[in-house]
Amino acid sequence: MSENKEVQPSGGEEREFTASSSSAIYDAPLSWVALFGALLAVGSLVPVIVYPGGGGYSSLSNTVLFVLTGFVLGPWAGLVAGLIGGLIGLFIAPAAFPLGFVDVFLVGGFQCMLGGLIAMKWKKYMFIWWIFNLATIFFFPYRWPGASQGFETPTEPAYLGSYWWVGLGLVIWLLFAYTPFGDWVKQGKKAYMQVLGFVGASYAAITSFYGLYGNTYYYLLKYPIERSIIENHATGPLFMVTGVAQGIVALLVFRALWRTGLRKVPGSLMEETA
Repeated sequence: MSENKEVQPSGGEEREFTASSSSAIYDAPLSWVALFGALLAVGSLVPVIVYPGGGGYSSLSNTVLFVLTGFVLGPWAGLVAGLIGGLIGLFIAPAAFPLGFVDVFLVGGFQCMLGGLIAMKWKKYMFIWWIFNLATIFFFPYRWPGASQGFETPTEPAYLGSYWWVGLGLVIWLLFAYTPFGDWVKQGKKAYMQVLGFVGASYAAITSFYGLYGNTYYYLLKYPIERSIIENHATGPLFMVTGVAQGIVALLVFRALWRTGLRKVPGSLMEETA
């Protein structure tokens, strides 16, 4: 059985803490994964944005907590916590998951995973995901499966232009991953740098998942192309506000966790910023 060990000073002596792999999920303590899963489930009960057409709402977990979970736990433990929280949330707050089990994976699992992939260690994976995200936007569902399932060919540049705010997210992620901007989230940086860094990281994370998320809705609900374009233009400003809120909350949580000196999950943004 593999073990993770920590040595911490206490009263002039060294104390060794050992965590066996049976008590961890992808190097994250099992208790943390369970705690975040429970937090995400409870957060699903709190509506933040009610969908104008009815049928559900975007919860506190969706607008703030899922990405934060990935920041703290990393992509893989975050994915597990998101699925746990999403599954419980589906049963206690079904309106927060209008597509049922599909939303458990889309809104819960994948959003937490992508929050984790923001960390520098995973930027190659994130680069691949961004290619997938953009390909999904371009092809699915209006070009493929397209007319074979009743979807009309999109008019350009109106359709792709309606995703302009996703393109902005890509630019921000490239700056975060490949320039010194990514260091702005680190402990000890000036306050304004940390705010901009965390807001940028949060916005990049949520926009990287919109192709799969939004276009799955368009496919399953058979949205005509005109409605999708309107929906995209309306969603952009909401994602911007959400990115700002997520970034500020993440910074406050990180500052609190930095002071505690708690063990950081290897490969997480929390580890890289400490």
